[in-house]
Amino acid sequence: MTLEELISRLTETDDGLTVFASEPWTAQSDAVAVPNREGSCRPDAEGRSYLLETVLIRDVLETWRAHHDGAVPSPQQACAAVIYYAENDTYLHPDEDLPRSTHPEQHPRHPTFTSPRLESSCTAPPV
Repeated sequence: MTLEELISRLTETDDGLTVFASEPWTAQSDAVAVPNREGSCRPDAEGRSYLLETVLIRDVLETWRAHHDGAVPSPQQACAAVIYYAENDTYLHPDEDLPRSTHPEQHPRHPTFTSPRLESSCTAPPV
């Protein structure tokens, strides 16, 4: 399943899951959601990297909707917002969204605004 498909299919009953995706993260990255577990920051057996917990993904999408007058993001917009948040730990600025189907790394600027967020249960392994 692609990351875009996985994000599009998330429901409130998916709390307690962690999303892993192949890097570099794009809408077409191979992705999977698995039950949260201790040490979930480590790549899974297929080498996919930790992206975010589903509760954080829903928070990103709710914030996107709140800053777009309740509009529902397209699958591409949702995926871009989630990837941006995962990479930058901040939300996209509501007035300067990424162009549709453009990965955040390809955008020349990353306009952002800070916002309180739910804390991830993932802690980076010691170096």
